Amino acid sequence: MSKTISFVASDELAEWLESEANDRMMTVSSTAQILLAEHVQGCEETTETTETKPEESEQSHDVLQFLERHSDVWKEMPPESASKYAVRVPEDSGLRSAGSFRYMDSLDGVLRNLERWHE
Repeated sequence: MSKTISFVASDELAEWLESEANDRMMTVSSTAQILLAEHVQGCEETTETTETKPEESEQSHDVLQFLERHSDVWKEMPPESASKYAVRVPEDSGLRSAGSFRYMDSLDGVLRNLERWHE
């Protein structure tokens, strides 16, 4: 069974979704569905693997080293910004937003995009 869900988005979120949809060559609605599904899947994977992860201090150290290694392509946004972080899209990514920043609210999003674009 499925249900129709609609929501009102800020201008900034709507513009970001439209840009993401253009990059993916999909509709805004499909893009929003996929992004939400990816987020939910990521949350489920995090929950499922919590018991098998290395000790928290080791993991935190690894994450900090990874972020430091890529400090030239990501940044924390000022507190008054709508998003918390930004990651630069590489020029050779083939995406319409190449060379600009993609904005996100979670450090997990930063890590995923750094791995995808800069590793």
